[in-house]
Amino acid sequence: MNVHQVSLGISTLLMHVPVPLASAHQMGSLTLLTLSLWLVHTLHPISRSVAISRMAATGTLGCANMISPH
Repeated sequence: MNVHQVSLGISTLLMHVPVPLASAHQMGSLTLLTLSLWLVHTLHPISRSVAISRMAATGTLGCANMISPH
């Protein structure tokens, strides 16, 4: 993967692509990757065992069958 990234960078410079444009493209991809990881982390569902233990702690364990298994 590193060799691929280095070869892409070198070919970008050899083909005379404007560096500000290439940098803007890289920043856009980095922003997209960061936001995607943040979204996955934020929306990741909690596991069934964690949900059941939380319900047991709050006294709402009678509703445990309403949680869909993953």
